[in-house]
Amino acid sequence: MPGESMDRSRFLKEYVLDVETEFTIDGNSANWVPTTHVRAQKWGEEISVIDLKDEAPKGRFRHRSATMALSPDNKFLIIARTRSSEFTGGDEENFKARDSIIMWHLDSDGKQIGRKMPMAVEGLADKSIEAIANDLANHHELDIDAINRIRLGFVETLKKADVQNRASVLQKSKGHFPSYNPQLISCDGKSVLLIEHGGSTQSGMRPKEKLPQVVVRPLADISRVSIRLMGHSDTIIWASWSPVDPRTIATASWDGTHRIWNAETGECRHEIERPERRQNWAGAFSPDGKYVLLSGTDDVGVYEVDTGKKISELKHDGLAAWVRTLAWSSSADEIAPENSASILLWRPFANRTGDEFNDIVKMKSESRLMTMFLNFIRIEWLG
Repeated sequence: MPGESMDRSRFLKEYVLDVETEFTIDGNSANWVPTTHVRAQKWGEEISVIDLKDEAPKGRFRHRSATMALSPDNKFLIIARTRSSEFTGGDEENFKARDSIIMWHLDSDGKQIGRKMPMAVEGLADKSIEAIANDLANHHELDIDAINRIRLGFVETLKKADVQNRASVLQKSKGHFPSYNPQLISCDGKSVLLIEHGGSTQSGMRPKEKLPQVVVRPLADISRVSIRLMGHSDTIIWASWSPVDPRTIATASWDGTHRIWNAETGECRHEIERPERRQNWAGAFSPDGKYVLLSGTDDVGVYEVDTGKKISELKHDGLAAWVRTLAWSSSADEIAPENSASILLWRPFANRTGDEFNDIVKMKSESRLMTMFLNFIRIEWLG
């Protein structure tokens, strides 16, 4: 239909989940992971439900939820939403921050270390309004509804003051985290990476010090800078630590280059550039850290970390222009990249016999516009 358009809201309302191919490997259907149930569980059969309250003021855009993660010991769940983050399992905190990182240090019970005592907001509001209620009623002739509205104003003001007071003890840093499932913390647990000055330069170049850069900070104090990785000239979409080497970081940028860095010296060890310099999107290190899978527009390849040499390329007639969600198997001989509405199984080190990749999951859609909005946001191997 001429002029037909699609957006996120329409997609979520109209799309009906329809699987064309479901976890088929070499023509064989995969088995469900063994559980106490004889079949896959469905919505409504969950053990418990966390109700995410949406307290955003009317008229303000806000997604209900965006992503979540379990703590390594599986005791706590963090849920990140567009405008706030909440720790569930210990203390709950709400903060609004733009292009900034806030660090919570938690004890084994999920409680914030070095925290300030929360204000008893409702009690303080009651005390405040009681002190002036008679004057408001007798001298200014305010009725009970007007006085209650003033009290509600006290509550909102105290809530803001409470958040600001408790946030004052938190470590903060400028920047944001890269996209597409990076490893943000070094394998030795000592450092974290983030992006500063991440805005695109497509509308105009900026001074060198204001160009997109990876900043490495010590986890013990993220207000300090360990090293800056500078050299990219456009947005850095993906950056990640090697899973085995705290001295190695790889990046993908819209400037048409992927780079492999020495995280101790800030030196760029390898600059991987394609002649057409098209946008790059994502990457993933192999579990042994020997290889890195790098993805750019119409290009997906595996490179040696030590040499920066391409050793394998995904050549697939139906390959999407943007392949951004990727995952290596634990054996490092297979890769699962998303390919628009499907997931491929790619064997990058296999002999070129035509069977080095196949669709293992494929979603079905009759509408081209629907297909454009189909994507997989995370892929993980089990076991």
